[in-house]
Amino acid sequence: MQAEIMIEPRIPLKTSFCKPDIVMVKNDTAYVCDVAVPLESCMEETWTLKHEKYRCDEVVTATRKHLAALGHRIATVKQIPVVISCRGLIYTKSAIHLKRLGISKISIGDLITIAMAVSNVMTFTCVEQMDEGCAQMALYLDLCLLVPQIVRMMCNNV
Repeated sequence: MQAEIMIEPRIPLKTSFCKPDIVMVKNDTAYVCDVAVPLESCMEETWTLKHEKYRCDEVVTATRKHLAALGHRIATVKQIPVVISCRGLIYTKSAIHLKRLGISKISIGDLITIAMAVSNVMTFTCVEQMDEGCAQMALYLDLCLLVPQIVRMMCNNV
């Protein structure tokens, strides 16, 4: 069976919605991938927060229901937080999960390079402009560049 990859699907919850960066459906498994580019000191906390957010019963049930409405029968929902620091470290658990998806060490290195390059450019820009919204813009640009690369890597390994 061919995998289906969705970018930022809007999954309805009881009172709001969740919007993971990537959901890949392969066979009867949904892989929920959310990307973050924190400082090294926040990597474990960031990974844990994202993992807990997408593994809670409400979100897992809503994900199954949302995907069922699209014609998928989901037995398992797996969470894959992708946490890469702005200085080029990947959180160990993120690397393990990406490797399990078949993403090579070289491709993971490419993700790290992208995170570092964009973070460095945006950090320089923030210092130059002293703009308070700059940090959010840097994170947004990191995600805009990282998510398509992760999707490409997932597609190559389907």
